Amino acid sequence: MGTFLTGLALAIEKKSTQIEISLYCLARAIERFFTCMADIGYLPQSTNLKRADVVIFSLSTVITMHYYAQEREVFRSKYLNVLDWVFGVPPPPCETPHCKNNSSV
Repeated sequence: MGTFLTGLALAIEKKSTQIEISLYCLARAIERFFTCMADIGYLPQSTNLKRADVVIFSLSTVITMHYYAQEREVFRSKYLNVLDWVFGVPPPPCETPHCKNNSSV
């Protein structure tokens, strides 16, 4: 019953925030699924991490930083402004040391 009410609440939420809330709920559901599997005993003890949320957060941060550095156009402008504030504005593509070294060859 609780899942139905949560889904209904998401249906009446503003369109601009539905994706963010859905991703948050998906992350919580994945974490809970693996916690239940470990509690039941379907997962071996070696994969039963005490802080799996830290591993998931680290992987998602790596993916976000990769796309921020390589493909900035995939972010909405409001998210890009926050990432620019956190990481600093990256230099234009041809001002990086790697690009300068390749252009002189």
